[in-house]
Amino acid sequence: ARLDKVEMNFCSLQETYCFFLNAYQCMYIHYYLKTVKSQQTDGDEHASLLSNIKSLMWKKKTNKVFFYSIGGLHFTLEELKHGVLRGNRKKPGAILRTLGGYDDRSQFITEENYDPRILFV
Repeated sequence: ARLDKVEMNFCSLQETYCFFLNAYQCMYIHYYLKTVKSQQTDGDEHASLLSNIKSLMWKKKTNKVFFYSIGGLHFTLEELKHGVLRGNRKKPGAILRTLGGYDDRSQFITEENYDPRILFV
Protein backbone atom coordinates (compact mmCIF):
# COMPACT_ATOMS: atom_id res chain seq x y z
CA ALA A 1 0.00 0.00 0.00
CA ARG A 2 2.88 2.37 0.65
CA LEU A 3 4.48 1.81 -2.76
CA ASP A 4 1.42 3.39 -4.29
CA LYS A 5 2.36 6.72 -2.69
CA VAL A 6 6.03 6.74 -3.75
CA GLU A 7 7.11 9.83 -5.70
CA MET A 8 10.05 9.11 -7.97
CA ASN A 9 10.34 12.65 -9.36
CA PHE A 10 13.03 13.64 -6.88
CA CYS A 11 15.28 10.60 -7.39
CA SER A 12 18.34 10.44 -9.60
CA LEU A 13 18.48 7.91 -12.44
CA GLN A 14 20.70 5.63 -10.40
CA GLU A 15 18.38 5.79 -7.38
CA THR A 16 15.39 5.06 -9.59
CA TYR A 17 17.18 2.09 -11.15
CA CYS A 18 18.13 0.70 -7.73
CA PHE A 19 14.60 1.22 -6.43
CA PHE A 20 13.04 -0.72 -9.30
CA LEU A 21 15.65 -3.49 -9.07
CA ASN A 22 14.84 -3.96 -5.37
CA ALA A 23 11.10 -3.72 -6.08
CA TYR A 24 11.43 -6.42 -8.76
CA GLN A 25 13.32 -8.75 -6.44
CA CYS A 26 10.81 -8.26 -3.61
CA MET A 27 7.91 -8.71 -6.01
CA TYR A 28 9.40 -11.93 -7.39
CA ILE A 29 9.86 -13.39 -3.90
CA HIS A 30 6.31 -12.33 -2.96
CA TYR A 31 4.94 -13.94 -6.12
CA TYR A 32 6.94 -17.12 -5.52
CA LEU A 33 5.78 -17.47 -1.91
CA LYS A 34 2.18 -16.77 -2.91
CA THR A 35 2.35 -19.40 -5.66
CA VAL A 36 3.99 -22.03 -3.44
CA LYS A 37 1.41 -21.45 -0.71
CA SER A 38 -1.48 -21.77 -3.17
CA GLN A 39 0.00 -25.00 -4.57
CA GLN A 40 0.38 -26.46 -1.10
CA THR A 41 -3.18 -25.58 -0.11
CA ASP A 42 -4.45 -27.42 -3.18
CA GLY A 43 -3.47 -30.70 -1.48
CA ASP A 44 0.09 -30.94 -2.79
CA GLU A 45 1.88 -30.57 0.54
CA HIS A 46 4.88 -32.62 -0.57
CA ALA A 47 5.73 -30.55 -3.62
CA SER A 48 9.47 -30.29 -3.98
CA LEU A 49 11.30 -26.99 -4.30
CA LEU A 50 12.48 -27.97 -7.77
CA SER A 51 8.98 -28.63 -9.05
CA ASN A 52 7.82 -25.26 -7.67
CA ILE A 53 10.67 -23.45 -9.43
CA LYS A 54 10.01 -25.30 -12.69
CA SER A 55 6.33 -24.43 -12.55
CA LEU A 56 7.19 -20.75 -12.07
CA MET A 57 9.62 -20.74 -14.97
CA TRP A 58 7.28 -22.40 -17.47
CA LYS A 59 4.06 -20.56 -16.58
CA LYS A 60 4.42 -17.35 -18.52
CA LYS A 61 0.83 -16.10 -18.33
CA THR A 62 0.33 -16.35 -14.57
CA ASN A 63 2.27 -13.23 -13.60
CA LYS A 64 0.01 -10.99 -15.72
CA VAL A 65 -2.54 -10.77 -12.90
CA PHE A 66 0.10 -10.25 -10.20
CA PHE A 67 1.18 -6.62 -10.09
CA TYR A 68 2.38 -3.91 -7.72
CA SER A 69 1.06 -0.38 -7.79
CA ILE A 70 4.12 1.89 -7.64
CA GLY A 71 3.54 5.63 -7.70
CA GLY A 72 -0.05 5.08 -8.83
CA LEU A 73 1.01 2.97 -11.83
CA HIS A 74 0.61 -0.80 -12.14
CA PHE A 75 3.69 -2.94 -12.88
CA THR A 76 3.81 -6.69 -13.52
CA LEU A 77 7.02 -8.69 -13.18
CA GLU A 78 7.51 -8.66 -16.96
CA GLU A 79 6.97 -4.92 -17.21
CA LEU A 80 9.50 -4.23 -14.48
CA LYS A 81 12.05 -6.65 -15.90
CA HIS A 82 11.87 -5.92 -19.61
CA GLY A 83 10.31 -2.45 -19.57
CA VAL A 84 12.16 -0.63 -16.79
CA LEU A 85 15.25 -2.62 -15.79
CA ARG A 86 16.32 -3.64 -19.29
CA GLY A 87 15.66 -0.25 -20.87
CA ASN A 88 12.45 -1.37 -22.62
CA ARG A 89 14.30 -3.73 -24.90
CA LYS A 90 12.26 -6.45 -26.57
CA LYS A 91 12.07 -9.64 -24.56
CA PRO A 92 13.26 -12.77 -26.37
CA GLY A 93 10.82 -13.83 -29.06
CA ALA A 94 8.74 -10.65 -28.83
CA ILE A 95 7.86 -8.40 -31.73
CA LEU A 96 6.98 -5.32 -29.69
CA ARG A 97 8.57 -3.67 -26.70
CA THR A 98 6.97 -4.14 -23.30
CA LEU A 99 6.08 -0.49 -22.69
CA GLY A 100 4.72 1.71 -25.46
CA GLY A 101 5.95 5.22 -26.16
CA TYR A 102 2.82 6.84 -24.74
CA ASP A 103 2.73 4.68 -21.62
CA ASP A 104 2.96 6.68 -18.38
CA ARG A 105 5.33 4.06 -16.98
CA SER A 106 7.89 4.81 -19.69
CA GLN A 107 9.09 7.79 -17.65
CA PHE A 108 11.00 5.32 -15.47
CA ILE A 109 12.95 3.73 -18.32
CA THR A 110 16.62 4.21 -17.59
CA GLU A 111 18.41 3.47 -20.85
CA GLU A 112 21.45 5.45 -19.69
CA ASN A 113 21.82 3.14 -16.71
CA TYR A 114 21.22 -0.07 -18.65
CA ASP A 115 23.56 -2.79 -17.43
CA PRO A 116 23.71 -6.07 -19.38
CA ARG A 117 24.30 -7.95 -16.13
CA ILE A 118 20.60 -7.40 -15.38
CA LEU A 119 20.01 -10.37 -17.67
CA PHE A 120 20.69 -12.54 -14.62
CA VAL A 121 17.69 -11.14 -12.69
